Amino acid sequence: LIGFCGGPFTVLTYMIEGGTSKDHKKIKNFIKHNEKSADELINLLIEISIRYLKKQIEAGAEILQVFDSWAGLLHGDIYERYIINPNKRIFDEIQRVYPNFPMIFFPRKSGKKLLDFVSKIKCHALSLDDDFPAEILGIARKKKIVLQGNLNPNFLLNGGKKMEIQIKKVMEKFKNNLHIFNLSHGILPKTPI
Repeated sequence: LIGFCGGPFTVLTYMIEGGTSKDHKKIKNFIKHNEKSADELINLLIEISIRYLKKQIEAGAEILQVFDSWAGLLHGDIYERYIINPNKRIFDEIQRVYPNFPMIFFPRKSGKKLLDFVSKIKCHALSLDDDFPAEILGIARKKKIVLQGNLNPNFLLNGGKKMEIQIKKVMEKFKNNLHIFNLSHGILPKTPI
């Protein structure tokens, strides 16, 4: 049974944007011009996330996943501040109370920033979208991090032979890693059952 929560920055993004967004101008402006408020909200969201995840463990969750769907919006010090540090605090606190409790992190669209993420957070598993640095494969083998992903959901939407070919490519790419086959990010709404 997998418990989950949105990453603090992703939840903050939805709060500030008022829903989904194409350009994310509101959140970008908010963290740039309202640094103190952004930090206060992130800290509050970290604490709420920790409580929420602990309650899920108490209710029977056997593994947790933190989805930071909008991690890829940020770069440099801001990425560290709003993606790495909050996720590390969540991980550290869950591990303090529930040592070795398995946790999956998904800092979506982080690209090369994934290298910093896995160097600073000792996650048990890492979800990947369809664009990640090849070095992650070796790092994951060395640190025994399970990788999850990463079929582009458009291949599932369209199905057929192209999907089968892509599935085989994903399986081949991850054959030397601990791997959970999955989509890179959710089933698209138009995907037929």
